[in-house]
Amino acid sequence: TTVAEDQVIVKLVWQAQQELETAYRVFVHLVDESGAIVAQSDAEPASWTRPTTGWAPGEYIVDEHALSLPEGADAGALRLRVGLYDPRDGRRLSTGSADAVELPLSK
Repeated sequence: TTVAEDQVIVKLVWQAQQELETAYRVFVHLVDESGAIVAQSDAEPASWTRPTTGWAPGEYIVDEHALSLPEGADAGALRLRVGLYDPRDGRRLSTGSADAVELPLSK
């Protein structure tokens, strides 16, 4: 992640472990101390150009998202939550113990 003056740029790199039958969407949520979403991006990977149904096992997919920081936001108090979900029913994929991965913000 990169924090600019008014934007957070998130570059994700996904690796396919197997072929998928579902075109999952990526969610990137910028959340405040209470867990409320203050900015978000929801899309198919790589700006809608690389649906998960086309990933080959072992392939790496670069997926970038830009989020606008709310005016006056303290980037140090915000966190990123990232994951995949099925757009048909909203069900998120599990990361083991959660349905999202939390990532730190860095300048």
